[in-house]
Amino acid sequence: YQRKLFTYVVLVSLCAGCDEPGAVCDDPRFIGGDGITFYFHGKKDKDFCLVSDTNLHINGHFIGKRGDGMNRDFTWVQSIGILFDEHRLFIGAKK
Repeated sequence: YQRKLFTYVVLVSLCAGCDEPGAVCDDPRFIGGDGITFYFHGKKDKDFCLVSDTNLHINGHFIGKRGDGMNRDFTWVQSIGILFDEHRLFIGAKK
């Protein structure tokens, strides 16, 4: 069951629009399989643990900028690393 769930999340994340379950979009926001949206405000050029469970760990590397007069970084996901059992998956943008 966990392997099927993991495959679903990865495939949806790669293929979904920003309002679909499993999507990662914008500043960034994550939409879970249940449709609940979680907004994550990180810091640019930093790595964050997004999900941690017994057999599943997902890290994200955020990039971004801070505009004049802003009190926090405007960030987006540059890459995601996933560990599942003995498997590793890296998805990242070059720019």
